[in-house]
Amino acid sequence: MAGAKAAMLDAFLEEARLAGIEELDLTRLGLRLTAEGHAELLRRVAEVFEDFAGRTPLPGGQAYSLFFALYKDVSRDT
Repeated sequence: MAGAKAAMLDAFLEEARLAGIEELDLTRLGLRLTAEGHAELLRRVAEVFEDFAGRTPLPGGQAYSLFFALYKDVSRDT
């Protein structure tokens, strides 16, 4: 699994470089979540991904990619 995750991250970084870093819409958010809040966040993000993944592409639509990463912020975990 670690190899697949590394490949996904590498693909994102390469695509971001090809698109041009200045063209990316970026957001970063530091959170403190309980186990329940963590589960809710993952569920809600999955719902958004599933919603958009299930849509029929529209003629003339622009191709976009979306990358999501949620990780323990060890630099703030004190």
